[in-house]
Amino acid sequence: MKQINSLLLFLLYFFSGYAQVGGVSGSKINAVNHAPIAVGLAEFEPSYNYLRTHEYWNDEGKLENIFSTSDSLLIRASINLRIAYTFTEALEFGCNLGVDYSNWSFKYALHTDKKLGIGLLAGANFPFGNTIVDKTRRSAAQIGTYGFGAIASYEFDEQSSLDFNVQIQEYFQKNDELPNADMFLYLDYGHYYKDFFLLASVSYQQSFGDIDQHLLTFYPGVSIEMKPEYLIVLNGVFDILGRNIERTQGLSIAFTITL
Repeated sequence: MKQINSLLLFLLYFFSGYAQVGGVSGSKINAVNHAPIAVGLAEFEPSYNYLRTHEYWNDEGKLENIFSTSDSLLIRASINLRIAYTFTEALEFGCNLGVDYSNWSFKYALHTDKKLGIGLLAGANFPFGNTIVDKTRRSAAQIGTYGFGAIASYEFDEQSSLDFNVQIQEYFQKNDELPNADMFLYLDYGHYYKDFFLLASVSYQQSFGDIDQHLLTFYPGVSIEMKPEYLIVLNGVFDILGRNIERTQGLSIAFTITL
């Protein structure tokens, strides 16, 4: 049987899809925009994510095969449900529900003018599923996280806009197999071209602790508005540079419905 590098697979837990503040509304791919949706409305967004890999960046930043042979792939597919609701013109709550985790978050708009918007965001992630938990000594995969960050949104004109997020994540409990904290940076650009909203997103993720682990990823995509209350977002996932982390490629499709 072909063997997978088990240590590498464990390290991937740090940067899994639920390891950040999320759930609240966004206008692009990764970065959250500062403005909540209109008061009294709600967003419902089911999504499907597909990732594949067969190699990883080692401690020197060089690519190596995960498997002992070159004819195998590691494939991860997941379904996610996102729900967001606004209580005031400045405050929005949201959640992400996956197969083995839940995320509960909020964002708050601090400042809005014609072009620039500033906001805050915070949230917590809780792993769950069918498992046995030793409360006196939880495994790394059973430890939840909490995070907080800042949002900046800028509109160049009616066709083009930019969103930037910085987030810091920490863990509810210490564990020798977990970093002390993680940092996430997201920069998303969008431009309307006829009936399409062309998207480009860049993310950088860095862990702090005994292991030097970081990852730079590019996400090209497009948003298609079928109706004013319904749109589809398609995007690719391409890891560019990293250290002590897998190199993945994949795609995601999300169906955003305003209720």
